[in-house]
Amino acid sequence: MSEIRTDPLTSEEIAAYHERGYLFPVRVLDDEQVARAREALEEHLEGRRDSKAYELTDPIVDHDQGEATVGSGTVSVVAETTEAQKKPHSVPFLFNLWERDDRFWEIVANPVIAGMARQLLGSEEIVLMEDGAVIKKPIVGGKLAWHQDYAYWPLATPDAVTCWIALDDVGAENGGMQVAVGSHKLGERLPVEFGDGSSFMHGERPGVGEVRPPEEEGLEVVGYELKAGECGFHHALIWHASGPNTSQNPRRGFIPRYVAGGTVWLGADRFPYNYTDDELECAPGEPIHGPHFPRIETAF
Repeated sequence: MSEIRTDPLTSEEIAAYHERGYLFPVRVLDDEQVARAREALEEHLEGRRDSKAYELTDPIVDHDQGEATVGSGTVSVVAETTEAQKKPHSVPFLFNLWERDDRFWEIVANPVIAGMARQLLGSEEIVLMEDGAVIKKPIVGGKLAWHQDYAYWPLATPDAVTCWIALDDVGAENGGMQVAVGSHKLGERLPVEFGDGSSFMHGERPGVGEVRPPEEEGLEVVGYELKAGECGFHHALIWHASGPNTSQNPRRGFIPRYVAGGTVWLGADRFPYNYTDDELECAPGEPIHGPHFPRIETAF
């Protein structure tokens, strides 16, 4: 296994990110850090630590009311065979582990990771918007439809970057992510249901188009191939998806998301979030700040 990266991204790497919409692989965790993160994640999955958990393949919207209900689907993610049989295409998602476990705070506050995010955003400061852990269990881990992250974020502008850190070796067989090269240049798209890919919020966002199959836009599709401890950075507007886990190996990813300092928060005026605006202490129209959005020190 190669050494972890501690030096800044090069100008060539930054240019490639802006041209293609992603950058991988970059090794950011060593073997000991990966093992520590896996152990921590298992404690949360098994219910030994408190977690805020969702099922990504559950509907995001109440189709009878036409309203988004993000955050209402808190689920138990204990890995029982009977539960896997009941929901054979499950993709559990654990939200903001950094607030509950110092082992994840150590990762999101890693000054090298944050420094790379700052470079890619071209900002003076970096704010952590959130983190998440996505789990695709062997055989039963489901697929996620083509989407872009910004569609679900209550931000006025897409000045954010996702860092997708592999906690297992990741490839097509165990449901690795795919990206549509250059799709970030096509601008904002409507949010979709992760399970079936259907778009919603047409009325709330008039004139915003839908994410389409990349081949219909003539876009190249590239699959993430990552070793445990490596990450990929991707743009808030890039289209991405992932297939099912058909292997005997898990696909666990830990995913910090960073925002350029000064980015305006829109709250529920744009999209329901996992905290109310009062809980966040950040009102719509204000630059992102507050106890749930810490500023992260960077190495460069």
